Amino acid sequence: KMLEEKYTSQNVRERMPRRTQTLITGFEAFGKVQSNPTDRIVRALSYTCIEGQEVVGYVLPVSYTYLFDWLRAILEVGGRGGQPFDTLLHLGVALGSPHWRVEELARNECGQAPDGEGKTPLQSWITQAGDFLLSGSLPTEAIVNDLNANNIPTKVSMSAGDYLCNYLYYRSLELVAGMPNPPRVGFLHVPADTETFDSKVMSAPVFPFETHL
Repeated sequence: KMLEEKYTSQNVRERMPRRTQTLITGFEAFGKVQSNPTDRIVRALSYTCIEGQEVVGYVLPVSYTYLFDWLRAILEVGGRGGQPFDTLLHLGVALGSPHWRVEELARNECGQAPDGEGKTPLQSWITQAGDFLLSGSLPTEAIVNDLNANNIPTKVSMSAGDYLCNYLYYRSLELVAGMPNPPRVGFLHVPADTETFDSKVMSAPVFPFETHL
């Protein structure tokens, strides 16, 4: 009887070491991107455990209308067993880029390019009273050095653009700022891969998907 009480499932869960909860996000296909590599990266890595990190992935809509609500709901749900995320790593595709780009900053601005639903932002800013620049909280230089050491051409970038990648990055940093124990947040732009474009579209350079993984 004593052993049964000692080793109930709840007690076992409480005694197990807590694994780091990592959220990775990618985007759906849009425009001339017929197959978004970030979508496939997320699907390949979601619900795996990598070096003690429980990875949970979501593919996000290319939509100014729904993106923020999706992000907020995902953070409320959390990772495995409802545990809060310790790290948020957002992925976006950088068309025509010969490098992986680790984004240092998010800007409080929106361009006028239409999203995947053909809609454009109603204003040029993301949050009217927000700071113009927000800094990511992942170790940018260390990530760049590690990737380059593994023969993945990578640079620090000071601009995530003015499209939904920047919008997501800014919104994430804005959301976690109000949390008592905010997760670290970063954004990684990846180049196109061999499946990104229709065969009629020419863009250089591209990398094999295995390199992305």
